[in-house]
This record gives sequence, structure tokens and C-alpha cells, in this order.
Amino acid sequence: MSARVLAVLAGGAASFQSLLEISRGCDFVYAADSGQDVCLRHGFRPHVVVGDFDSLGERLEGVDYRERMDQDFSDCDKLLAEIALIGEVDLVMAGLEGDRFDHVLASLVSIVRSGLNPRILFQQGFGQIVRAGSSMMFEGSQGQNFSVVGLGSAVISSRGAEWEMDHMNVSFDAGASLSNVMGGERVEIEVHDGVALVVLDAGIVSWE
Repeated sequence: MSARVLAVLAGGAASFQSLLEISRGCDFVYAADSGQDVCLRHGFRPHVVVGDFDSLGERLEGVDYRERMDQDFSDCDKLLAEIALIGEVDLVMAGLEGDRFDHVLASLVSIVRSGLNPRILFQQGFGQIVRAGSSMMFEGSQGQNFSVVGLGSAVISSRGAEWEMDHMNVSFDAGASLSNVMGGERVEIEVHDGVALVVLDAGIVSWE
């Protein structure tokens, strides 16, 4: 059985869903450095804090602080490396969107090379990492928007979209599928090669 893990970075949290409620349903909360402050603002403590602690406030009793000083890796790299040690996980990430766009991109790079497949709570909507040889199915309402972006390069197909994709290449130089539309109440995205980020503009992340 997968461990349910909430990973919190130091950026802004989703406005449409309670991090506190998500934390109550998980097995572990991991925070990257001052991601601890994000947890505290939302009413809960992390179980583990990872990083070089250059932006950490006070150390809290009962929290496991795991120092990683290697400056060749970002706080997100260090956080995901610690989570990978757990084994099989059902991972939800929050706080990717801070005030520096380069950090957002770097966090996406960290996720790709981690080998993990998190769901990501953005400040508007949420995303799912999907890797080669796997697929994701999501439910919603007809006309709801979604996008598929290649993280590097990916080859994707869809079923149930208004504009179907058949082995479509999505990458930084080939483009993306932006603001596609659900043709009904269910869409499936299959990734044949590479890594893709599927972004939904509505919906709630749950541990079910």
C-alpha cells in the first residue's frame, strides 16, 4: 500500500482547496526548508523538514529535520530525494509557485528527474505528472478546460477530448495542447514516450 505524502514548498498555496484538510488525510507531511512556514500558516506541522535551512525559522519540537547541504541541488531536489526513500508513495505537492519563475521551472525539472509522479496543487487548478507507458483518467463536466504540456518532450494520445490527440508530440519546440475541452464527462490521456504534465482548471484533490 502506498504511503500518502503531502510535500510542501515555500510558494503560494491553492486558494480553492484546504491544505489543512489534505494534511489530515495523509501519512506524512514533508516540507522543504521554509515550506515549514507555509504548513504553519495553514494550521498544521510537517513531520519532516528537508534542506540546507538557510531560510528556516525556528526548529519545532517533534519535527524531524534532515539537513542536506549540497548546493548543486535545489530544495525541491532534496525534498523529493528524501520522499523517494519511503518507497511507493501517493504524492501531492503544493507551494511550487513562488515569486520567481525560474524556481517554478527548476521545481518541474526536479520532479521529472525524481522519477516520482505527483499530483500538483497550483494556485489555480491542479496537475498530474504522467510518464511513458502510463495514462491518467479524469472526470469532470463537458466543456471543462484542460491542457497537456511536455516536460522535455512527450508523445501523447487522448480519448474523450473535444480535439483528440493521436500520438501528438508535445514539447518546448513542438508546442502543447492548451485549453483543450472535455467532450463528455471523462477524458483519458496516455503517454507513449517522455513525461507530460496534465493541467486541469477545476477539481478537487483527494486521497480516495
